[in-house]
Amino acid sequence: MDPRRDRNHARSGFTFMEVLAVFVTLSVMAAAIVAGMDPGASVAVEADILRAHLGFAQTLAMANNTADWRVLFASHSYTLQRNDGSAWFDSPFPWPNESSATHGLPGGVSFLSAGNMTLDEWGAPPVTFSVVLADGTRQEQVSVVGFTGLVQ
Repeated sequence: MDPRRDRNHARSGFTFMEVLAVFVTLSVMAAAIVAGMDPGASVAVEADILRAHLGFAQTLAMANNTADWRVLFASHSYTLQRNDGSAWFDSPFPWPNESSATHGLPGGVSFLSAGNMTLDEWGAPPVTFSVVLADGTRQEQVSVVGFTGLVQ
């Protein structure tokens, strides 16, 4: 009797599609693990978060149509502040998806220099402002172009 035609005959081995499916699954898992182990990934992520936060600060400055907003940079955090005419104080508006106007950087990530960036009524600093995030092995620069407000 021909075993290829016998429906009761147990098949042995794997089909090409089964082997391919396992290979693709393992490849995706390996890529996710390697990406999670990248020590410099936190610098890039924090730079993207900072760019989004700067866009939020620009929106607040333009919505109020006044030059009374700034972002104050310390070594391991940055804070959105507003001037009430007599003094600077932390913004009553927290950063998006956060509970305060101060965003702390994760361990190991810091700014190479501190300072502050004041925004005009169009959401732009008077001169180009740049900060550099670093973790000892990797650096990422974030800039806001003066008079245009372009966040890079």
